[in-house]
Amino acid sequence: VSLFKHNNNSSHMAAPVTLPAVVHQVLDESKNISFSLHQSSSIPVPSQTRMYLKSSDVESSHLPTVRKRYSDLHNLLRQLSTKLTELSGSVDQEFLSSYRVHMLSIQMEIKNLKLEVEKGEAALKSDGTVAKLEAEVKWFVDECDRLKIHCSSMENDCKQLTDR
Repeated sequence: VSLFKHNNNSSHMAAPVTLPAVVHQVLDESKNISFSLHQSSSIPVPSQTRMYLKSSDVESSHLPTVRKRYSDLHNLLRQLSTKLTELSGSVDQEFLSSYRVHMLSIQMEIKNLKLEVEKGEAALKSDGTVAKLEAEVKWFVDECDRLKIHCSSMENDCKQLTDR
C-alpha cells in the first residue's frame, strides 16, 4: 500500500509517506482491503472528509463494492487507532519502568558515595598524625593572633614615646 502526500497547489506527486511498523501490521492483517490514494485519480477529492455523489455518477453495480470498501476502510481506521493507543501505552510503560530503574541506580550510587565520604572523614579523625598536625595548626594560629596583639601594643608604646 502506498500513500502519497499531495500538495493542493501543485499537480505533481510528493514523496511517499513512511508508515510505522504498526500501520504495516494492521494493513497486512486486512489484506482483503485494497486502496490507493493518488492525486492523478479520475475522481476529484475535495478537502472535506465526506464526498457526496449523485446517483447518476455511480453505476448501481459498483455501489455495493464501494460501500463494502468504505466499511472496511473505517474498520481498518478504528483498528489502527486502537493499536496505536495500545502501542503508545506500552511505550509509556517501558519508559517509566526504565526511568524508575535508572533513578534507583542513581540513588544507590549517591548513597555509596556518601558512605565513602563518611568513611574517609572517620579515617581522618581517627588518624593520630592528622590529629597531631591539626593541634599544631591550632597552636600556630593562636600564637600568630597573640603576636599580632603584642606587636600592635608595642607600636602604640613606640608612638607614645615619640610623641613626648
